[in-house]
Amino acid sequence: MDTSSKKRKKSIKLTPGKRKQVEEALTLLAEHYGSLLASWNELQREQRDEVLVHSPLLTGLVALTEPLREVEHGY
Repeated sequence: MDTSSKKRKKSIKLTPGKRKQVEEALTLLAEHYGSLLASWNELQREQRDEVLVHSPLLTGLVALTEPLREVEHGY
């Protein structure tokens, strides 16, 4: 039996106003963290950890990507 068909799909419904707020927030985050994120993969683990210690917001953003990495790598 295919277990992937049993997985529940989740979606988020946003009003047009909330969608615009999220898009604007993402734009601001990209402007603020863009250069750092562009070189993120070049940083060593210790360097990444040092950056995250000083940025709770970036730590939260990185945590959002954890489920995506699990899917990509099959964890």
